[in-house]
Amino acid sequence: MIDDFEFLNQSDLQAIQNYQEEREVNKIIEQEFGDYLSKKSYYNYSENSYQDVSNLSVSELKFSKRHYKVPTEDSTFYPINIPDFENLEMIFIPIFQSIKC
Repeated sequence: MIDDFEFLNQSDLQAIQNYQEEREVNKIIEQEFGDYLSKKSYYNYSENSYQDVSNLSVSELKFSKRHYKVPTEDSTFYPINIPDFENLEMIFIPIFQSIKC
C-alpha cells in the first residue's frame, strides 16, 4: 500500500512539474514569436476592455484519483488547488506503518 501511495504522490508531483515546464515554454514562445502567433480576443470585465491573448495551448493540470480525502494547498499559480504532500505524508505514513506491524 505504501508503494502505491508513494507512486501516486510522485505521479502528481510529475504532473505539477510538467505543468510548470509547459507554462515556461509558452512564455518563451510568446516572447520570441508573439507577433506571429494567432490571437483571440476576450472582454476583461474588471478592466472594461478587450484584450488579445495568444492561442497557445494551456496545459491541463490533473491529479491522480484517490479514494480518500487529500489535503490541499490554495494556489494562485495553479488553476486548481494542489495536494499538500507534506501533510498527506504526515497523515498516511504512520497509518501504513501501523498496518505493517
